[in-house]
Amino acid sequence: MGGTDGAAAGEGTVALADNDELQARILVDGEGRTLYLFERDNGTSTACAADPCRSNWPAFAPEGGPEAGDGVDADALDTVDGQVPGHVTYQGHLLYYFAGDRAPGDVNGLGIPAWFPLDADGDKVGG
Repeated sequence: MGGTDGAAAGEGTVALADNDELQARILVDGEGRTLYLFERDNGTSTACAADPCRSNWPAFAPEGGPEAGDGVDADALDTVDGQVPGHVTYQGHLLYYFAGDRAPGDVNGLGIPAWFPLDADGDKVGG
């Protein structure tokens, strides 16, 4: 992953991508990797601060902060001190990767209770 448990430098774009498995457009980073929300978070306070959760669900926290790609509301992006400093939020949800996603477009975290990809409105997809 690079960086501090999050995205490597230059990967700070939050974009929308068509996901065939979900038949929906979901939030991804600049490399096409799926971004997830955790329903057990309390606003911008993470419920995934300790291992093994933290190792399996690292924060999306690119150097330089996030940038909005096509279809993404730039005003809905922010950073907070969540799991790590600079943890990106979208529509008030902390964003995470899933360590089990190996390629762009993977949604292997779907089906794990309380973890979901998001759509452009910040709503969970697939749940």
